[in-house]
This record gives sequence, structure tokens and C-alpha cells, in this order.
Amino acid sequence: KAVVSTQSTGEIQIIKETDEILVVNKPASFPIHTTGRFQYNTLLKTLELRLGYKLYTCHRLDRLTSGIIVLLKNPTKAKQFAALFRDHEVAKAYLALCAGRFPDTLGCSEPIQRVCHKLGICHVSREHGKPAHTDITRLHYDKESNTSLVLCKPKSGRMHQIRVHLAHHGHPIPNDPIYSRENWARKSTTEFSEELSRALFATDDIKIAMETSVKSELVSDDASKENKPTEAVLCGEPISNPDISAELLSTEMIDDVKKTEDSNVTEDSVSSGEQTTPHRVSGDGIKKTSEISLTASGDFLLGDKIYKPIPQLSREPGCPECETTRLAPHPDDLFIYLHAIRYELAGGVYTSALPPWCKREWVPSQFHQFLGL
Repeated sequence: KAVVSTQSTGEIQIIKETDEILVVNKPASFPIHTTGRFQYNTLLKTLELRLGYKLYTCHRLDRLTSGIIVLLKNPTKAKQFAALFRDHEVAKAYLALCAGRFPDTLGCSEPIQRVCHKLGICHVSREHGKPAHTDITRLHYDKESNTSLVLCKPKSGRMHQIRVHLAHHGHPIPNDPIYSRENWARKSTTEFSEELSRALFATDDIKIAMETSVKSELVSDDASKENKPTEAVLCGEPISNPDISAELLSTEMIDDVKKTEDSNVTEDSVSSGEQTTPHRVSGDGIKKTSEISLTASGDFLLGDKIYKPIPQLSREPGCPECETTRLAPHPDDLFIYLHAIRYELAGGVYTSALPPWCKREWVPSQFHQFLGL
């Protein structure tokens, strides 16, 4: 049986259920529990609402990652299972799609340091990192897309471990909004920290951005008369680097920090026919305000993606929140190519179906039994 999710990325598939345990296949874009902007649209809340009983977690997956989640029906059992994960007594296997032709096999033992504790951003640091090891095997290489399907077996449980290790070796997950950034995984701790500080915690830049946005509103009428858009302003982003924060703040990191909750708001004069209309636009996946355009149907076009505005239930003049157009996320922004496909713990082996982005023919036959195919 399956529990239908409210997400566009699929259903919550129930893999195993007993009197004590519930194992499910979590769709991407679903946070495990209440966090940041997500209060009710979470895995736990959805399952508890549909099944009618309380559930307890013993581990987690990133919001953009899909795959196996083990839940318990009583807190005592949840503590026992959490200890198994903490003591590395769980055999885990993940499928990932990474850039380039990955080596046949690779054991990565690079230590991982959490550079930003509030946002949960990590990278490899031999000086300050904690021990981490991931065994990685290439299952398939697609020459046309220049990507490799890899089987990853993390022996430790560091945050973003697989994502960081793949990126460190020059094979990041292509649609990873954090670690696919050029050279980020290879920067020194000092360089990495300084770049993050400039991108996410530059309060002076936030003030400048807000002042600039107010100024752009004052001149927007004149700009409209001349049929010229006003300068795009990205609130909360360093003016000198208009590319870095918007992508970061449009991902799961924004869920954990109230301070930056509205920092992926862009203010731009969006061209619509002969008129130029000032808009404050917010939504996952928005990167460059200068690329946003308003279509005749009222949708927003960013590159080759169309974002639909979320209808407002009420509107109050002068309210900054009401003046912001919230965009529904594009399906491509709701997941990354990383899936937890097999967990073995407490005498049980649990496997999920292949993720939608992975073709069955990519998996060699000798791995079918292991992955439960």
C-alpha cells in the first residue's frame, strides 16, 4: 500500500510495517520533521495524519534526497534504533548520479568539517574534519550526458557525506544546489568560510540591498515611461557578487535559519509587453533576477523554466509580505540525484524501488539481488 503525498515528486511508499516499525520510501522535497518554513507538510505530519498514530524518528535524510526512512511507533524503540545509527551498525547503500566518468571503484576517507553550523554546510578538511569514509562503485557511465551512476556505501554518518565526497573528487551531483559549485568542495577552510560569510551573513550588504530596492521603487515610474527596467535587486545578497546567495538560499538551507527566511526574495522590474512592472518575487530555484520575465499568462519565466505564482488569499495595502509574489517551485528544483536504496539493521534488510531518474538497465545484473531489483 502507499500513502499519497501532497508533493509533486511522488507518493510515500510503505516498504515494511510491523507493530513496532514503519519503513517508507520518502519522496524528494519532503523534510522529515517540522523545520523552518515547513510546519505540517512534512513526512511525519503527513503519515501521522493519514495513519492515525504517532511516529518517532531514529535518523534523517536531506529534504532533497529520496529513499528509505525507518520510523518507530514508540519512543523506546526509536532510541534503540537511533543508537544503531549513531554507533555505525547500519549498512547503508545509496544511488547517486554524478558528473563525469567516475573511477571503477574508490574508497574516500577524507575528513569532513561542518563549516557553517547554522546552515549545515560541510566540506573536506584534513585539519579540522571528523573521520568519514565512503566506498563508491561506478555502475554505469552515460557518454551522452557525461554522468555516472554510482553505488555509495557510507561507513560513517557525517552530514552531506556522499555529496561532499563526490564533489571533493571532482564528480559532484549535477543538480546539487550547494556542492556542484565550481571549486567549492576543494577550497581551504578559510576560503570556504570567508566566501560563505560574504554570501550569507553580510549584514551591510543586506542593508545596502534594501536601500537600493527602495530607491528602485522610487525611480520605477520613470523607468516605465522610458520602457526600461530598473536595476534588479536581490535582497540579502552581496551586490558585488549577484550569483552566489540566491541559489544557496533557495534550497534546504533556508529551512533551518529564520534570519535568512526571506533572503531569496528578488525585486525586479519585470517586463510585460510595453509596461515595466516592479515585482518582489520569492521562490525556490530563483538565481538571477535579471533573467526573470513575466509571461502573457501571468506566469514567470526563468531560463527555460516556468514558475507559477501562488494565489494570495488576502492582500493588505502597504504590507511587504503581500507585495511579494511567491512562486511555486519547479519540479526540477525539488530533488537531487541521490537516493537511499538499501538499509540493513537489527536483522532486517529493507530496499526501495529505483528513483525515477535511474533506469533499470543502468544497474548491472550482479547488483540486482543486493538492491532488491
